[in-house]
Amino acid sequence: MCLEIKLKVEDFDKWKTNFENNVGLRKEYGSRGAVAYSDPEARNDVTIVIKAMNKADVARSRESGEFQQAMKDSGVVGEPQMRFLTFVNELET
Repeated sequence: MCLEIKLKVEDFDKWKTNFENNVGLRKEYGSRGAVAYSDPEARNDVTIVIKAMNKADVARSRESGEFQQAMKDSGVVGEPQMRFLTFVNELET
């Protein structure tokens, strides 16, 4: 299972630095890796896919307040949109 998070940030470079520095926090709450994308026409619009987070881990992380503080420190604007995804397939080109 994966968690997709769509968010808007004030400053992409500040957000990216904080995203890279918070690997341990994501791992503590069940992440087995994350991939981040930005919109090529709106760099501050970011989508993250976190691998192997389940609903219980997400609920636990949101209750802790640590993720909220990390998002605030990273310059996240507004409430992120989140949804769970189930892996289907990965193909080589």
